[in-house]
Amino acid sequence: MTGRAAAVLCGLVVAGVLTGCGGETARPVAQTTTTGTTQPTGTTTGPSTTTGTAAHELTGHAKELVDKARQQGRKTVVLLIAAEPGHTQEVADALPKLGVTVHAADASVSYVRATAPLDVVPQVAAMAGVQKLDVDEELGNADPTP
Repeated sequence: MTGRAAAVLCGLVVAGVLTGCGGETARPVAQTTTTGTTQPTGTTTGPSTTTGTAAHELTGHAKELVDKARQQGRKTVVLLIAAEPGHTQEVADALPKLGVTVHAADASVSYVRATAPLDVVPQVAAMAGVQKLDVDEELGNADPTP
């Protein structure tokens, strides 16, 4: 596995995109009907900064991390964004309009990493095309020495 692939995989684990990670269930992007066909659960015409639904709200932990950053006097936080499949580039293109700096976007895994001003984090979470958003945090690694 290349360093880039490992970094993307790690970001997805932190973002809760991989099954069983993050403690929350992502909202489905498609559902199977009684006839066995797959139908989209909703359509989006691209990212929007309008009010989102409960599925687009920040998690309690993300809110805590934003509040902690504000108390520390920080102006920005790093965001790990899981975009809905097929909407990665649209999300990445819309973020700078909110004053967000995009560092990486990988459509093959629907992942965007960006730095956002604290005040716009809820707007980013509410954007159409955003499936899940986590605030990046440094995790202490335990010393593996026995």
